[in-house]
Amino acid sequence: MTRAAGFTLIELLVVLAIGGVLAMMAIPGLSSLAATQRIQAEQRELADALALARSEAVSRGRPVVLCRSTGDRRCTGTWSDGWMLFQDDGSDSSQGVAEERILRLGQPATARIVAYNGEGVPRGEVRFDREGYSSERLTFRLCGQQPGHARAVLLERTGRLALSRADEGGQHRDAFDHVLDCS
Repeated sequence: MTRAAGFTLIELLVVLAIGGVLAMMAIPGLSSLAATQRIQAEQRELADALALARSEAVSRGRPVVLCRSTGDRRCTGTWSDGWMLFQDDGSDSSQGVAEERILRLGQPATARIVAYNGEGVPRGEVRFDREGYSSERLTFRLCGQQPGHARAVLLERTGRLALSRADEGGQHRDAFDHVLDCS
Protein backbone atom coordinates (compact mmCIF):
# COMPACT_ATOMS: atom_id res chain seq x y z
CA MET A 1 0.00 0.00 0.00
CA THR A 2 1.43 3.39 -0.98
CA ARG A 3 1.07 6.37 1.22
CA ALA A 4 -0.38 9.59 -0.20
CA ALA A 5 1.85 12.65 0.04
CA GLY A 6 0.52 15.75 1.82
CA PHE A 7 -0.29 17.13 5.23
CA THR A 8 -2.70 15.83 7.79
CA LEU A 9 -5.46 17.97 9.20
CA ILE A 10 -3.69 18.13 12.56
CA GLU A 11 -0.46 19.36 10.96
CA LEU A 12 -2.36 22.12 9.13
CA LEU A 13 -4.16 23.18 12.32
CA VAL A 14 -0.86 23.38 14.23
CA VAL A 15 0.70 25.57 11.52
CA LEU A 16 -2.38 27.84 11.49
CA ALA A 17 -2.31 28.12 15.30
CA ILE A 18 1.38 29.08 15.29
CA GLY A 19 0.75 31.63 12.51
CA GLY A 20 -2.15 33.10 14.50
CA VAL A 21 -0.03 33.48 17.64
CA LEU A 22 2.74 35.19 15.65
CA ALA A 23 0.21 37.55 14.02
CA MET A 24 -1.28 38.44 17.41
CA MET A 25 2.19 39.36 18.67
CA ALA A 26 2.88 41.56 15.62
CA ILE A 27 -0.41 43.51 15.50
CA PRO A 28 0.23 45.82 18.52
CA GLY A 29 3.60 46.79 17.06
CA LEU A 30 1.99 47.56 13.72
CA SER A 31 -0.69 49.80 15.24
CA SER A 32 1.98 51.73 17.16
CA LEU A 33 3.99 52.09 13.97
CA ALA A 34 0.92 53.35 12.10
CA ALA A 35 0.18 55.90 14.86
CA THR A 36 3.79 57.14 14.74
CA GLN A 37 3.64 57.47 10.96
CA ARG A 38 0.32 59.35 11.16
CA ILE A 39 1.60 61.95 13.68
CA GLN A 40 4.82 62.44 11.70
CA ALA A 41 2.82 62.99 8.49
CA GLU A 42 0.66 65.62 10.21
CA GLN A 43 3.80 67.23 11.65
CA ARG A 44 5.29 67.52 8.15
CA GLU A 45 2.00 68.81 6.70
CA LEU A 46 1.87 71.60 9.29
CA ALA A 47 5.54 72.48 8.68
CA ASP A 48 4.82 72.62 4.94
CA ALA A 49 1.89 75.00 5.57
CA LEU A 50 4.12 77.29 7.65
CA ALA A 51 6.86 77.22 4.99
CA LEU A 52 4.28 78.03 2.31
CA ALA A 53 2.96 80.95 4.38
CA ARG A 54 6.46 82.39 4.72
CA SER A 55 7.21 81.84 1.04
CA GLU A 56 3.96 83.51 -0.06
CA ALA A 57 4.64 86.54 2.17
CA VAL A 58 8.07 87.04 0.62
CA SER A 59 7.03 86.40 -2.98
CA ARG A 60 3.94 88.65 -2.75
CA GLY A 61 5.71 91.33 -0.72
CA ARG A 62 2.65 91.43 1.57
CA PRO A 63 1.85 90.01 5.00
CA VAL A 64 0.36 86.52 5.04
CA VAL A 65 -1.49 84.86 7.92
CA LEU A 66 -1.84 81.18 8.80
CA CYS A 67 -4.66 80.67 11.28
CA ARG A 68 -6.74 77.86 12.72
CA SER A 69 -10.02 77.51 10.89
CA THR A 70 -13.01 75.23 10.61
CA GLY A 71 -13.13 75.91 6.86
CA ASP A 72 -15.76 78.66 7.03
CA ARG A 73 -13.37 81.45 5.88
CA ARG A 74 -12.94 82.68 9.46
CA CYS A 75 -10.11 82.24 11.96
CA THR A 76 -12.06 80.14 14.45
CA GLY A 77 -11.98 76.66 15.98
CA THR A 78 -8.84 74.75 16.86
CA TRP A 79 -5.70 73.93 14.90
CA SER A 80 -6.97 70.34 14.77
CA ASP A 81 -10.07 71.55 12.89
CA GLY A 82 -7.89 72.73 10.01
CA TRP A 83 -6.17 75.93 8.96
CA MET A 84 -6.47 78.77 6.52
CA LEU A 85 -3.68 80.63 4.73
CA PHE A 86 -4.57 84.09 3.43
CA GLN A 87 -3.10 87.39 2.36
CA ASP A 88 -3.49 89.90 5.18
CA ASP A 89 -5.04 93.27 4.38
CA GLY A 90 -5.44 94.35 8.00
CA SER A 91 -9.14 93.53 8.38
CA ASP A 92 -10.57 91.45 11.23
CA SER A 93 -10.06 87.83 10.17
CA SER A 94 -12.46 86.50 12.82
CA GLN A 95 -15.29 88.18 10.87
CA GLY A 96 -14.44 86.37 7.66
CA VAL A 97 -11.90 86.53 4.87
CA ALA A 98 -12.78 87.41 1.29
CA GLU A 99 -12.51 84.42 -1.05
CA GLU A 100 -9.92 86.10 -3.29
CA ARG A 101 -7.52 86.56 -0.36
CA ILE A 102 -7.54 82.87 0.67
CA LEU A 103 -4.46 81.08 -0.61
CA ARG A 104 -4.99 77.61 0.82
CA LEU A 105 -7.18 75.65 3.26
CA GLY A 106 -5.86 72.77 5.37
CA GLN A 107 -7.78 69.65 6.28
CA PRO A 108 -8.66 68.57 9.84
CA ALA A 109 -6.00 66.54 11.66
CA THR A 110 -6.35 63.45 13.84
CA ALA A 111 -3.77 64.87 16.26
CA ARG A 112 -4.63 67.46 18.90
CA ILE A 113 -2.68 70.55 17.84
CA VAL A 114 -1.93 73.57 20.01
CA ALA A 115 0.26 76.56 19.13
CA TYR A 116 1.82 78.50 22.00
CA ASN A 117 4.52 81.08 22.66
CA GLY A 118 7.34 81.16 25.23
CA GLU A 119 4.98 82.08 28.06
CA GLY A 120 2.72 79.15 27.20
CA VAL A 121 -0.02 81.42 25.84
CA PRO A 122 -2.04 79.66 23.12
CA ARG A 123 -2.03 81.30 19.70
CA GLY A 124 -4.66 81.03 16.98
CA GLU A 125 -2.62 82.51 14.16
CA VAL A 126 0.86 83.35 12.97
CA ARG A 127 1.58 86.31 10.74
CA PHE A 128 4.52 86.50 8.36
CA ASP A 129 5.60 89.96 7.22
CA ARG A 130 6.73 90.73 3.68
CA GLU A 131 10.32 89.81 4.61
CA GLY A 132 9.31 86.36 5.91
CA TYR A 133 9.63 87.06 9.64
CA SER A 134 6.98 85.54 11.88
CA SER A 135 5.01 87.54 14.40
CA GLU A 136 6.60 85.58 17.26
CA ARG A 137 8.49 82.43 18.18
CA LEU A 138 6.03 79.54 18.49
CA THR A 139 5.75 75.84 19.15
CA PHE A 140 3.02 73.85 17.42
CA ARG A 141 2.52 70.77 19.63
CA LEU A 142 0.88 67.72 18.07
CA CYS A 143 -0.47 65.01 20.37
CA GLY A 144 -1.32 61.64 18.87
CA GLN A 145 -3.91 59.10 19.94
CA GLN A 146 -1.44 57.14 22.06
CA PRO A 147 0.80 58.33 24.90
CA GLY A 148 4.33 59.07 23.79
CA HIS A 149 3.33 60.24 20.33
CA ALA A 150 4.02 63.94 20.94
CA ARG A 151 5.71 65.90 18.17
CA ALA A 152 6.26 69.60 17.50
CA VAL A 153 6.93 72.07 14.75
CA LEU A 154 9.22 74.81 16.00
CA LEU A 155 8.95 78.26 14.43
CA GLU A 156 11.65 80.84 15.06
CA ARG A 157 10.98 84.57 14.82
CA THR A 158 13.14 84.64 11.67
CA GLY A 159 10.68 82.24 10.00
CA ARG A 160 13.04 79.26 10.29
CA LEU A 161 11.27 75.96 10.91
CA ALA A 162 12.42 72.80 12.66
CA LEU A 163 10.74 69.52 13.53
CA SER A 164 11.15 68.21 17.05
CA ARG A 165 13.56 65.30 17.47
CA ALA A 166 13.73 62.72 20.22
CA ASP A 167 16.43 63.32 22.82
CA GLU A 168 18.50 60.56 24.49
CA GLY A 169 15.51 59.64 26.65
CA GLY A 170 13.17 59.39 23.66
CA GLN A 171 11.27 62.57 24.54
CA HIS A 172 10.55 65.45 22.17
CA ARG A 173 11.07 69.08 23.22
CA ASP A 174 9.46 72.35 22.17
CA ALA A 175 11.15 75.55 20.94
CA PHE A 176 11.68 76.60 24.56
CA ASP A 177 13.42 73.31 25.54
CA HIS A 178 10.46 71.99 27.54
CA VAL A 179 9.50 68.32 27.24
CA LEU A 180 6.32 67.99 25.18
CA ASP A 181 3.48 66.92 27.45
CA CYS A 182 0.24 65.61 25.98
CA SER A 183 -1.50 64.64 29.21
